[in-house]
Amino acid sequence: MARRQNQKAARAYPNEFHLFICEDEKSMCYYLNGLKPYLKQNIVLEARHSYNGNSAQAVYKCAEQEYNRINRNPKAYANGFKVIACFDKDNNDINDINSIMNKQRKKVIALYNNPCYELWLFLHTSRDIPPFASSQDFAQHCMSKINQKYGKHFNDVDEMKRYSEIFEIVKTDFNQAIMNADEKHFSNYNETYTNTQTILKEIVDLQKIR
Repeated sequence: MARRQNQKAARAYPNEFHLFICEDEKSMCYYLNGLKPYLKQNIVLEARHSYNGNSAQAVYKCAEQEYNRINRNPKAYANGFKVIACFDKDNNDINDINSIMNKQRKKVIALYNNPCYELWLFLHTSRDIPPFASSQDFAQHCMSKINQKYGKHFNDVDEMKRYSEIFEIVKTDFNQAIMNADEKHFSNYNETYTNTQTILKEIVDLQKIR
């Protein structure tokens, strides 16, 4: 039975497997799954919702559990795999964030946005980050900028979060988002921060987007 399962997984994941565990089943999850047509040749990507809850600790715990599950069948993933926990500052305690970011090891990578996922989305539209009072406030800024730059008509942030083709809207500025984030040299987890570009530029083939 185990051998058959390994063979099945090997056929499904013949390349390097990247599993992203996200806070919810929309927003960042939709964005990441939208990358699939544009991945480098040796990469397979899957983005899933955390089954442990949506706090940073719950998402990271779910990612650790998924790593351990996959690692039990190493022969099935002969070309390697990575598990990435995706979470935002939002209402998470900064001490929890610091604990996760400082303990992450090779087996589970943390993808972290402060104040929220919409920071990464916003960087597709501009390098200049506006002042904001909360994650909800920043998400509103992001929605307005997306509407303005790409001629969209989202009426509220929830509508934008539910839009499953969000990457198709912003994809022409994906490389610009990477450059904008790199130029910011984000380093303080308690302030405006993203490391999304560090992870995504390793797996996306920019030539497929242009």
